[in-house]
Amino acid sequence: MATTLISLSCNHCGAPLSIPEQTKFVTCKHCNSRLQVEHSDSAYFTSVLDRVVEHTEAAAGELEIIRLQNDLEQIDREWQMRRESLMIRDKRGNVSEPQDPGIAEYLVTAWGIIFCIVFICITLAIFPPMALFGGVALVITLLQATNNRQKRDLYASAHQRYRERRAEATKKLREAKERISA
Repeated sequence: MATTLISLSCNHCGAPLSIPEQTKFVTCKHCNSRLQVEHSDSAYFTSVLDRVVEHTEAAAGELEIIRLQNDLEQIDREWQMRRESLMIRDKRGNVSEPQDPGIAEYLVTAWGIIFCIVFICITLAIFPPMALFGGVALVITLLQATNNRQKRDLYASAHQRYRERRAEATKKLREAKERISA
């Protein structure tokens, strides 16, 4: 079987090339450019492979930046959803972040506990069955204080994880942008 040769020109230097019809890649003997042989329905032509590789690498870098930006946005969206689930509501329905208590909150809790203990002691002396209400109030006060502390700790640890994930994603994005611009 005879191999059919096709005539082309180097896309880089214009030198004539004669190659077998099935060839996909060729190196120009005149300028040493690596070429990709392409064909449409009726025409054959070459493109400089180095340029194709450069464009492909640039596109891959830009795609990486877009992926990293999407990752960063996803981290932010996940935090917003998590943050909303960790928010607390006050008696008026206002929503806020759980924060470390101020001295006033500690004093209110301490006074609540002291009041419950005094109530229990007095009612034990006067009417013992009434002391049960003081015991219930004491338990509720302690549970509320423990619950508030747990909410603050959970919020703080979730927020710390978010900041760490975001910092790592931001670092990767910055590095990818530096690679592209270099």
